[in-house]
Amino acid sequence: MGVEVVSMISVFVLLIIFIVGSVLPINIGVMGFIAAFLMGTLCGGMSLSDIYAVFPADLFVMLVGISFFFTIVQNSGAIHMLATWGLKLVRGNLGMIPWLMFLLSMFLAGIGASGIAVVSIIAPIALYLATENRMSELMMGTFIVMGVNAGSFTRLNIFGAIIEGVMESSGLSYNPTTLALNCVLYFSLISAVIFVAFGGIRLLRTRVSVSGAITTHTEENSGHHLLSESIDLYKGIAIASVVVLMVMVLGLGINIGFAGLILGFIISILFPKRQKKVVGSMQWGVVFMITGIMTYVGVIEELGIVDYITGLLADLNSPLLASLAVCYIGGIVSAFASTTGFLATIIPMALPIIEGSAISCVGLLSAIAVSASIVDLSPLSSAGAILMAEQRGEDKGKFYRQLLLTALSCVAFAPAIAWLVFVVI
Repeated sequence: MGVEVVSMISVFVLLIIFIVGSVLPINIGVMGFIAAFLMGTLCGGMSLSDIYAVFPADLFVMLVGISFFFTIVQNSGAIHMLATWGLKLVRGNLGMIPWLMFLLSMFLAGIGASGIAVVSIIAPIALYLATENRMSELMMGTFIVMGVNAGSFTRLNIFGAIIEGVMESSGLSYNPTTLALNCVLYFSLISAVIFVAFGGIRLLRTRVSVSGAITTHTEENSGHHLLSESIDLYKGIAIASVVVLMVMVLGLGINIGFAGLILGFIISILFPKRQKKVVGSMQWGVVFMITGIMTYVGVIEELGIVDYITGLLADLNSPLLASLAVCYIGGIVSAFASTTGFLATIIPMALPIIEGSAISCVGLLSAIAVSASIVDLSPLSSAGAILMAEQRGEDKGKFYRQLLLTALSCVAFAPAIAWLVFVVI
């Protein structure tokens, strides 16, 4: 069976999975695993060992570790305290909270933290604040991802390092500072539009008392008022563990999934009676959904579908059209695959466009960078998966559809806007 036919079938199957998952209360992870088996064995001649090999074990450990750790921290009341402190920092102005999260995410990413680590650390606090103050969790989650993207193309971050490495090996020069500033400007403007669209102007005029901003809850089993502002030993250790997690991940480079499991285990040993419902409260449905669909994506990558689609660029003779196609390929593929890995693939493909035309080098790099990264809020990406795992206030299915629709909107419009701004203008 030719790669053209397999490509059409794989894309059709992916669309069917999304449609069925949006209409029926069926976890798309189930369909993802089934589709991976059928496509791999029937269309690709893959063995079960080959299919098992593309299972995203790293993503599974990351999601489980994050969910385990932050479920414990959530139950301790520590996240409530951190959220309260954040609210105090902006003096109860609800409209400033998304921007605080944006700037914090951008700063951490800009100094070299991985986007996944930043989202993992910021999302539980930010989404908790959104839920308790009846703010849009979609807006808050989007601001976190946009902040991460805004800071991810400095020379300290892996995204910026990938681009710099590819450009150095090709012998082409560009201005890395201009690239980083372009990304900051683009994602700041996108966030401003989202802020206005979700009623941010009204939120700026809304102030709440810090004491009344977040509802005080009671831990079911112990009866302690965990979500008060007083610090007990349990909450103190939980807060300290968040700092230790940041040091382990950002400073020592330890895998965040294993770091979360280690710290969660230590807290469980110290306070065993408070961990009875932790595992049952973890976001297993999200873990199942993401790993199932990513297994399917891994299978079609093994079948050469991604290489085939990107290879079609060779048939375009217009540099402007070719650059636009590169931007859209970056947006579409990155919505379902690793942005980190795809950047290393798409940038070399774009170099012939730069070499053979008057198109701005840093302009095209900026357009590709924002097109490939803006879709990271897709629920099928790692960052989107973390948002799904930490989302509390709304129905999971509804939030999933909102994230997916937002990501699809980004795929449809963001590459064209980036191409127009950075390449054409």
